[in-house]
Amino acid sequence: MATTEQATRLRARADDLRRFARTLDGARMTTAHTVAGDDTWVGPTAQACANDLRRLARQLLVRCDELRAAARRLDRAADAITSEIMAERAMTAAAPAGVR
Repeated sequence: MATTEQATRLRARADDLRRFARTLDGARMTTAHTVAGDDTWVGPTAQACANDLRRLARQLLVRCDELRAAARRLDRAADAITSEIMAERAMTAAAPAGVR
């Protein structure tokens, strides 16, 4: 039987994932490529560095989206647990006194 404690833990994990995603979104890595261009240095190595930084920034943002998606799944699981508990409580309350 699911418990409210399980739902609370799932929601806390979802909050942690969202908080982590916000932290990563604000990381300087997502904009590092803007300071790695021709103004900083010139040549094929500079271009390769800037390209790598852009690729890594995109990957980081994709991971942030994945963290948020995982948080939404945890929230839905917690909602399902809460709904199950509420339904069980409603059935218990509606049952005749001798059946409880």
